Amino acid sequence: GSSITDSTTSKKIAMGTSFRGVWSGENRRYSGWDWRSGIGIQAIPQLGLGVAFRWAKLKADRYEGQKLGPSFEGITMDASLTLSPIPWLRLAGLGYNLIKTHSALAPQMAGGSVSLAPVQAFSIGGDMLFDFTTFSKPKLIAGGGLSYIAGEMVPLRFGYRRDQGRNLNQITAGAGFTKDKVGIEMALRQDIGGRKESYLIVMFRYVVQ
Repeated sequence: GSSITDSTTSKKIAMGTSFRGVWSGENRRYSGWDWRSGIGIQAIPQLGLGVAFRWAKLKADRYEGQKLGPSFEGITMDASLTLSPIPWLRLAGLGYNLIKTHSALAPQMAGGSVSLAPVQAFSIGGDMLFDFTTFSKPKLIAGGGLSYIAGEMVPLRFGYRRDQGRNLNQITAGAGFTKDKVGIEMALRQDIGGRKESYLIVMFRYVVQ
């Protein structure tokens, strides 16, 4: 997939869009495409608002006419509100898939997050969400992480995530290098227990000004 963001043209408005193709495999029984676009507005220095729209066509694999996985075809939206009462503290309220989709690929979730950045190079944060539609009753998804930028060029990240509904514990770690307009980052997510899957993500970023 790929993404484009613009947070420099206007100091109070940021926009972005991303598109990704999805191919089915051993642990993913669906395929298609997923397009997302969002806008964030700084209403006042201490308050930010965000809205994102998602349009996807993800079809389940079939065998002898029977679905082998979940599917989602349609449009939904997310929304967020961020408060910064003091420069190094951010509080956020989050809502995902506010247009109900009846799909496990776009569950209706709500929650909040908090992040602290006591110094410019270091930040720590956590979030807590409740999944209201995937299971018979709401299930908790919670996580936390920390980030440190060494020498103003090397971002280092570490985190943990717990998914109660799927009984998953996950550890994440990442590192990268940024210089002027160019940046590259790698991230690893490892399941602990459960299905024990590993995910490796590589991202290249170029800033146009």
